[in-house]
Amino acid sequence: MENFLWPPETKWDCLNLGGDWLNNILNYDNVINSFVCLFILSSGESWSICMQSVTDAVGIDRVPIQGYNDYWFFYFMVYMIVGSLFMINLFVSIVVNTYYGEKEKLYRNDLLTKYQKIWLQVQTLCLQEEPTKQIKLTGGLVKQTCVRLSQEDSWFGYFIFFCIICNSVVLSINWYEAPSTMLSALEYTNYFFTAVFTFEAMIKMYALTP
Repeated sequence: MENFLWPPETKWDCLNLGGDWLNNILNYDNVINSFVCLFILSSGESWSICMQSVTDAVGIDRVPIQGYNDYWFFYFMVYMIVGSLFMINLFVSIVVNTYYGEKEKLYRNDLLTKYQKIWLQVQTLCLQEEPTKQIKLTGGLVKQTCVRLSQEDSWFGYFIFFCIICNSVVLSINWYEAPSTMLSALEYTNYFFTAVFTFEAMIKMYALTP
């Protein structure tokens, strides 16, 4: 009895063992299939399947091996950023610019000169301008302090924004089989941010009370 290589390494080993040699639906065997794969990648639909089939490829008529060409991950990452995000944004920008161009023609604004358009923009800004509201502080010292801290341009607002960013980073630092000391530190850190956000809510609620 003839000895066959097991596991099969080539297409012919598979056929000699009585198997069927079938390609993946997503492949780069010809130009048309390659364009289809690139279109699927740009749409963001099932792109990970195409990436996995490429990284497992060994050669022509060779059995795929998982993770054989891991460096192809960089190609797919670059293509997803440039081909998907940038090209879609470019397409959207063209559509938006075309829409505004047709809108200008509809309202006959394309007949205005450069300085006439600037004059209209200045007049529109003047009509949209509103007087700055001056907050009159009432109540005791604690009430006035809470009102000042509740304003968006105060240092307390920037501190809360910084805490939100730090809390998001802390929530993302978690992985499978993480050390117990790390999990405990993350838990106490979340308690700290919870206390900060609760203190912020109490300050704003007290500042809004009449």
